Amino acid sequence: MAGHEEKVDLPDFGESAYWEEHYVKAAADGEEVYDWLVGWEQLQWLLEPLLARDVERQVLHLGNGNSPLPEDMFDAGYVQQTAVDISEAAMTHMEARNRGCRPSIVWKAADCRRLDIPSDSFPLVVDKSTLDAFFCHDQHALAIMEFVKEAFRVTAVGGALISVSMHRPKSVLPWLRHKAFAWNVTTIPIEDGQPSARARPRCHAYICGPKRCEAQKSLEVHWPRLYAQVTEHPDSDLSSSSASEDSDEARTYTRTSSTGEDEVVLAAEVWVPWAEQQRAAQFGLSKAFVSLDFAEEPKFATFRLAEGSLFFDQRLLISRSEYFRNMLASNHAQDWRESRTGQIDLRKEEKATCKSMSAILRFILTDSFSFEDLETAQMVRALADQFCLFSLVAKVDLELLSRLTTENVLELLEMTLDSGNQLEDACWKMLEADGELLEKQAEELEAMIAKNPKLGRKLVLFGLGSSMARLLSAVLLLTSGRAELPSLCESEVASLVQKPRSGTDVQACQGFKCERGHPAFGARPKRKAHKASALQTLQSDSDYAFEINEDGVWNTYFLPGATIIDKRTVNYGINDKYYLMAKDTTDYSNAANFHKVALAGKTIITTVNLNGAGCGCNVNFFLVNMPASSPGQYGDYYCDANCVGGNCCAEFDINEMNTHALQVTNHNCFNPPSHSTCDGNGDPLLKFLPGEFGPGSSNTIDTDYVFNFSLQAQENINPSDSTQNYLEVYARLWQNGKTVTKSMGGIGSPLNVQWENLADGMVLVIDYWQSGDLTWLDGASCTAPESCSGNHADLSNMTLITNALETSGNCPEQEAANLCNDIDASSDDASEHWCKCACASTRFVPRCLWSGYSPAWAV
Repeated sequence: MAGHEEKVDLPDFGESAYWEEHYVKAAADGEEVYDWLVGWEQLQWLLEPLLARDVERQVLHLGNGNSPLPEDMFDAGYVQQTAVDISEAAMTHMEARNRGCRPSIVWKAADCRRLDIPSDSFPLVVDKSTLDAFFCHDQHALAIMEFVKEAFRVTAVGGALISVSMHRPKSVLPWLRHKAFAWNVTTIPIEDGQPSARARPRCHAYICGPKRCEAQKSLEVHWPRLYAQVTEHPDSDLSSSSASEDSDEARTYTRTSSTGEDEVVLAAEVWVPWAEQQRAAQFGLSKAFVSLDFAEEPKFATFRLAEGSLFFDQRLLISRSEYFRNMLASNHAQDWRESRTGQIDLRKEEKATCKSMSAILRFILTDSFSFEDLETAQMVRALADQFCLFSLVAKVDLELLSRLTTENVLELLEMTLDSGNQLEDACWKMLEADGELLEKQAEELEAMIAKNPKLGRKLVLFGLGSSMARLLSAVLLLTSGRAELPSLCESEVASLVQKPRSGTDVQACQGFKCERGHPAFGARPKRKAHKASALQTLQSDSDYAFEINEDGVWNTYFLPGATIIDKRTVNYGINDKYYLMAKDTTDYSNAANFHKVALAGKTIITTVNLNGAGCGCNVNFFLVNMPASSPGQYGDYYCDANCVGGNCCAEFDINEMNTHALQVTNHNCFNPPSHSTCDGNGDPLLKFLPGEFGPGSSNTIDTDYVFNFSLQAQENINPSDSTQNYLEVYARLWQNGKTVTKSMGGIGSPLNVQWENLADGMVLVIDYWQSGDLTWLDGASCTAPESCSGNHADLSNMTLITNALETSGNCPEQEAANLCNDIDASSDDASEHWCKCACASTRFVPRCLWSGYSPAWAV
């Protein structure tokens, strides 16, 4: 019979009358249930990952008959199920059998080719040998086509169809992988409920999914041709060689076993990791998978999108992305809601569409990327940057580079601004080559600058013609509310902008003289140094000079790539990361190039402006034992206690903060540094919480405004008993006469392990990153999913003072003792009275916050 591997005499499995008669007889004979091919015990390892172990997930069984599979799944906790079969007798029997004990299962008599079920209804659709029955139909091609289309229709976007069949891949795959359905299909040979390496296993499981966002479009485009072909020859095979319209992607990832019998297809999204590993080992599909240990039970991550859900093996995410490694496998993983639930909620992330996320996951699996439209490429690039998939960012940029035109140059420049990559360079060169290009696109440019003033400032600095430069400066003033980094002086701006909007700061050159040129703008590397962009070549070598007050002397160091104002303020935003260097270089391999901060016995002080960087933002500066011995994932020799980038080392977080919380954390590492010998969680730590620290006047420190921060590492030495020596850290915040102080450390504290590193000197890192779940830091005020505002923060007037310089001899003349009875020595209110009464009795640096107090180091 057509459609079978062998011609054998079989009952008329393709006709509804056969099945009605079969199940009436089965009931009369006392047959309660019967499983075709395999049951729950054999399929559980396949079905549960597809369900993401979500017991509320809806399941549809096609052609269920009297199979107990829905019953067994109900007993395992999956209560939301619907079973359909063409036999009314079978459905009546199963409904009566389960009415009292499994009431939520719906049993419905229906033709699986013509279901009265809304489209996109079920995240998981299960077929167990119903497809085999249609292969026996007199017009089997027509029956199969109608069945597959209906199964495709009722599967939800992001969902999957699993079809267990005794038919081999050469017969089944041309149908399931047809372009009309846009399925990715993973084929699992099964024998006794386990993956099989036999040339002719008992059956195959065909896992089709996820259903793509563009599925309906694929159906509309390719269905007419398939329908015409099948209706013309309703009893013919759909030949793999002539009629199958496999997608290029499917053909790319198709392999045949050494026996030549079983075709194995690598899906774009991994659904069955254990089998994927087996195929990787047998057929060499992915070298990356061979190194992973898939002996343990599969564990899936569910990406929840506005359009549906996608599922992916957590181990592949962890192996390919630092972002997901920190989320799912780091020492901090238990603090992430995603790690606890296995669900990554991206429903509020506009860029996380089914199409863009599918591209991300395909890249993780295949290391390849292609796109059809610029919008998708931009979304993929933004997500890849967020997920720390920098090789994908590079691939997207190379693809975009080949499509760079005068029409999209501004759009691509905005997307890659400050990346320092080839695409950004090419954009700058195109603008440089065509002096009239910006004039021609003035209207579009004005709208873009209104949305992104930084782009306008960079264009001004790039050296445009005077008329366009003045246009840009005017737009900047109107859109940003103030000329934060102006290109023109007040008199020039005034001639362009007659009526600035309310609140505009028209003192455009405040702090800068026109003859001095523009303040420094540097590219903002993600994690690593990069080749200077065209914009950077316009800057002088001193753009990254950063001054630190050390015991009263302003010494000059460098923060390559940073935006530095007046040499004493660093302005930074999301994904900015800078290392304090002794030399103006991005050669991070040489320890001599760094300026190492020896914090033990000293106090670091800085003024902070968070500027609204709230929930989900991590504005920080910290110390690490850089450089690592190897370049690491980002090529910058970075290391920390969570082994970000692959290199591990000791870390001391001086300050991690946003407007809702501030935390100081010690992270020890023991030799040799590794995930197992480094304390990624940190111990000890101290935290400032709401009431002490947060937005609004109800907090002692109101983070809506500028505040001061100091961290003092106090060495306590007992000359007669070294076992009593210890390091203690005091974190101190003050603002407008209000102070909050906390401490950590002491005898026996893990902080003492870090003492030697803090005495020898560590590299200062200034960093800013975001997370959808930062509740380990800000959970007292924020809830996941969090969305960082991205507002830039400022650190100003950084000072490093040797504690021994701050002696009681620096204090002003004291008040009479009888005048100091009202003083709380632990709470400096910045008054002259407090300073004269309590200065000599405190050990803090500075001893006194009164503006009139001037120790020797204050300059």
